[in-house]
Amino acid sequence: MNDDDDTKNLNSSEVVEEAGNLDSSQNYEELVQELSKELENTKKSLLIALADCQNIKKRADKEKDELLSFAQTNLLLKLIDFYEDFIKLTNHFKDNSDTVDQMNPLLDKLKNIIVTEGVEIVEVAKGDTFNPQYHQAIGFIETQKEEERNKIAEVISRGYLKSTTKQIILSAKVIVYR
Repeated sequence: MNDDDDTKNLNSSEVVEEAGNLDSSQNYEELVQELSKELENTKKSLLIALADCQNIKKRADKEKDELLSFAQTNLLLKLIDFYEDFIKLTNHFKDNSDTVDQMNPLLDKLKNIIVTEGVEIVEVAKGDTFNPQYHQAIGFIETQKEEERNKIAEVISRGYLKSTTKQIILSAKVIVYR
């Protein structure tokens, strides 16, 4: 408030003092109007402060969720990398069925952990059409056959998505005919 509006910022002792000095009902009405204005301004200020606090809380919650999602994604990437290496190791021992039989339960357990954490494994097969949205071409093979062009020649690793959002965590790595 400013002095041009004929209003004053009053504290409680000033209100009591001023109320004691009033001698007419007009002065009481002016005091009530002045106090009402001050009360309304205080109320507005409190509402603004409350809204600011709510906005800060929402922003902090959002930042916390983003940080947790980032940390979870980083951990999942490491787990997926380990899973892919474990698959390659299992394939290396495919001629030794006893070793593969012992490794498969561990491989299944690792896969279940990944899926339980909200990851969808995108299976890619040789002959599928190359889609840059889901596949990362890490190499090319020249072909004379038109029907093979833009098809997957070899799958190096699978792709992975977040189950809930279908956001790509890791693109499938493939070699493509061109």
